[in-house]
Amino acid sequence: MRQTHWFQKLLLAVCLLGTLAAAWLCGLRVQLEQTQKTVSPVMSYEDLTELAERSGLPVGAWMDRLARAGLQQVLLTPRELANPEVTAAVAAAGLDTAQVGGLPQGGDYFFAARYDTMYQKHATPGIVTTRIEYLSQERLYAALEETGSNLILVENVMEIGSVLPANYTMEGYHGSAGKCFWLAWPYRYHYNAPGYLGVEDNVNMFFRAVVDRGMTVLWLSPMLDPDGVTVTDPEEYAALLDGLAQRINRVGYRYGPAQGIPSYEPSWILIFLCGLAVLAAALLLLRFLFPKLPQKLLRLLALLALGENALGLLLLWDLQISALALLASILFPCCAAVVFVRRLSGCDTERRISFPRLLSCLLPALCLSLWGAVLISALASSSGYLLVLKLFRGVKFSQAAVYLFSICYLAVFLLHQKGAGLKEDLRRLTGGDKGRRNRRTLWLVLASVVVIGLVYLLRTGDGMLAISNLELQARNWLEYALIYRPRTKEFLIAWPASVLACLFWRYRQPLLCWLFCLLTSIGFASVTNTFCHSRSHFFTSLARTALGLTLGLILTFLLHLLLSLLPDPGRKGRAPAETG
Repeated sequence: MRQTHWFQKLLLAVCLLGTLAAAWLCGLRVQLEQTQKTVSPVMSYEDLTELAERSGLPVGAWMDRLARAGLQQVLLTPRELANPEVTAAVAAAGLDTAQVGGLPQGGDYFFAARYDTMYQKHATPGIVTTRIEYLSQERLYAALEETGSNLILVENVMEIGSVLPANYTMEGYHGSAGKCFWLAWPYRYHYNAPGYLGVEDNVNMFFRAVVDRGMTVLWLSPMLDPDGVTVTDPEEYAALLDGLAQRINRVGYRYGPAQGIPSYEPSWILIFLCGLAVLAAALLLLRFLFPKLPQKLLRLLALLALGENALGLLLLWDLQISALALLASILFPCCAAVVFVRRLSGCDTERRISFPRLLSCLLPALCLSLWGAVLISALASSSGYLLVLKLFRGVKFSQAAVYLFSICYLAVFLLHQKGAGLKEDLRRLTGGDKGRRNRRTLWLVLASVVVIGLVYLLRTGDGMLAISNLELQARNWLEYALIYRPRTKEFLIAWPASVLACLFWRYRQPLLCWLFCLLTSIGFASVTNTFCHSRSHFFTSLARTALGLTLGLILTFLLHLLLSLLPDPGRKGRAPAETG
């Protein structure tokens, strides 16, 4: 017994030490993210020329009007940079120039797949033909570092990475880089979108790019209405920039020169300690779920975890960090679900579950989810993750794993009676052979669990299950009112569901209690998953979680107040199942 106590204390100490290391790394990450508060709207000279031709206004008039509204730079190809008339017109409007393609000449340099300018032309004397030589990655990166250029990475339309030239990687580049959202073709049809007036939806889109995804450069393109007609009024583009400035100023952002993130990789020692904390927490959960597991086996697993963490970081750094982050995204929400239902079971002696008692069940479990979130944020704190060159992999897998674990564990805890088999449990839950009503309840709950799981997983991520225009408008309203939009699955579903879980626990309805405990576990997984999006700033994810909890607790309190009017269940009904 003393050996067991000593081993658990050691694991807890490792968790504490790793958590301190994670807090330190998160502090460094926050310091880096706080330098990314300047937003630079830019536009290409090609697009300005197109708008000038369509509107009948001079290019200079367009640049003057947009410069007053906040435009910072005009993107020029090497040929345009070599044209003194073009550069003089840009300078006359008070705008800076940025380069797209070719060899960097200093300043901001864009990887732009739209322009086929990643080459140099060589004309051999006496020969009419021109040889095209594409720039090698090594040559281009060397020029970037020699000229001190700031590389701007353009986000792809899937919002899961950056647009790089063919056969290019970011290996070998150690300079600074910034993130750019480009108003590409799929995003241009938002002017006068259904339910919005003018540039309202365009402002929403750019606002999300800055606040939710940390973009510091916004590349404007000609806007189109739903019918594909180009917007040619410069005042509409100025209204877009003015409206966006008002929105981002509320969050501490302002217009200015483009900002880059310096190349940064966290300390090996600190990452190693974070990894140990995740693995130690996994052993503690294993010890809790299987108390009869031999201590020698647990100690052997601890030694293997120690060695695997060290060798993984030494030999396969990126893969090991991804594996640790994935494990944390599954492990800590599972721990939260365990703690919630265990503390809920401690309310069995109370006549009614008060709201403070409900909070004592919910908040400790939520803290476990936040613990995992801090560890994930620390593990994914390198510049590669912040620039979306590296991604957290396995979002749907982690959500599915937490949901399946919660189904199994909560079923064993709430529905299984010690020493009984599956048939005995089903017979007891359905009230015997004549319990038709109970059987219908059982099948209804099981069907609900399947449907909720499918919808939940299909809604995780983007593009799997479309959301309605009404929900999009509701999300935009939340962003406008609260700045940081909380997740609806948390404040509207998971946290209020905890009240119903308590209610059905007191009413001796284990099946319905099981269902609403599952819904609450979705909230624990959602909290941790919010911090898996490393492109978002740490404080942004924290604010979304805090607002979701605040709104959720308000709804939870109102629902608790309403349900308190129901009659006292007393000691009627079937007692909860005896757990093993």
